[in-house]
Amino acid sequence: MSCGGRRASRSRTSRRFFPACRRITTGAQIGKPVIRGFAGPRVLVLENGNRLEDYSWSDEDGPSVETAFTRRVELIRGPASVLYGSDALGGVLNVIPPQLPDATNGGLGFTRTGFMLSGASNSAEVSAGAQVEGASGLFGWRVAAIGRGSGNLHTPWR
Repeated sequence: MSCGGRRASRSRTSRRFFPACRRITTGAQIGKPVIRGFAGPRVLVLENGNRLEDYSWSDEDGPSVETAFTRRVELIRGPASVLYGSDALGGVLNVIPPQLPDATNGGLGFTRTGFMLSGASNSAEVSAGAQVEGASGLFGWRVAAIGRGSGNLHTPWR
């Protein structure tokens, strides 16, 4: 996860959208946000306003938030970040999903689907995702599944 791009590998995207926001990475799939030089327990990551407490302990644990079906990412830095507590001293990164659908206006229920497919050539990575959502009256629902697979990186040996 980067501070602005959808994937950890898009560091130029994060610099363009979120100045003073970088990442610590140990590979293509693991990225931790760095805001104004603060990282780990000094940067708070939220998913739809809920704290994620599972990523700040080691280098190999990134925030467990999936950004493939994200509506927007909010960055709070500076004095406003202390409203979230002392663990947000560097800043707050809030990943916000789309709102659940509702069918209150038309009254008829509906279902819609979405699919995603991506790949990367450096490790023969393939990602696929599917999302199904619908509504009936005031009841809205969403199911999403994402899978990734990649090959091993090999260094040429003479």
